[in-house]
Amino acid sequence: VTLPDGIESWMLVSAGAGSAAVPSLVLAQPPSMLVDEPGLRLWHKLAVGYGQPRIGSYFRLSGPAAAATPLAAVLGALWLRLVEEGLAEDAYLADVAGLHWSSSPEGRIGFEVRLDGFSDKLHLLTARVFQALATCQVKAHTFPAVVEQLLRRYRNALLKPAQAANTTRLRCLTGGRAWSHDQLAEALQNEVEGIQQVQAFAAEVLSCCHLECLLLGNTTADEAVSLGRQLAVTLSHSSSSAAAAGGLGANITRRLSASSRPQEAC
Repeated sequence: VTLPDGIESWMLVSAGAGSAAVPSLVLAQPPSMLVDEPGLRLWHKLAVGYGQPRIGSYFRLSGPAAAATPLAAVLGALWLRLVEEGLAEDAYLADVAGLHWSSSPEGRIGFEVRLDGFSDKLHLLTARVFQALATCQVKAHTFPAVVEQLLRRYRNALLKPAQAANTTRLRCLTGGRAWSHDQLAEALQNEVEGIQQVQAFAAEVLSCCHLECLLLGNTTADEAVSLGRQLAVTLSHSSSSAAAAGGLGANITRRLSASSRPQEAC
């Protein structure tokens, strides 16, 4: 069988028991890049393998301020945890409806946000999450508890040395310096002053960042592009407002080009 360009034999699946592999049945076709511009890169793949109208969405916010110092890494972790606490009620209701989201700091390469669930309403949860991230909507009374939880996590990290070593190796392989848990704990104890410092850090990150998106599942290319541009506008407008409110200047927002954003080294 003659295979189309870019398709290899391992990508094919057979039509049934005893049938030969058919080029039209591709097992692992890569997603298509639909947008590549300053501040935004978007990948999309229409997938029907779920057997349900579901979408998996993956987003990465990267920028030079993400983890330049141990304090920056700590403020980034606090930012995500505070937003998660602020959206706890929304996340519970969304979970009941089959919609889920999570976030994590990824060192020098930025912050990752993951959402999955039924396609009919997932875009609403996505918009809600990014609005909360962009405006740093947090509950002030949760700040001491979040700080205590994060400090406990840093101090207890070496109780599982194999996991800590694997995490450190992964961070080093994907680019940039990986701060030790001792450095992070020291920065959290001695340099974090309050919730306003976290909000100022969030505004600084968003003022010069690149958003990378990957959408898989029951969504068209036009819908994916529309969502990506909507999220980019949300981050841009909200960070400008936050910067102006914090005295950083209303014109601070700058979109990173795809070529200048922090990239994984592997």
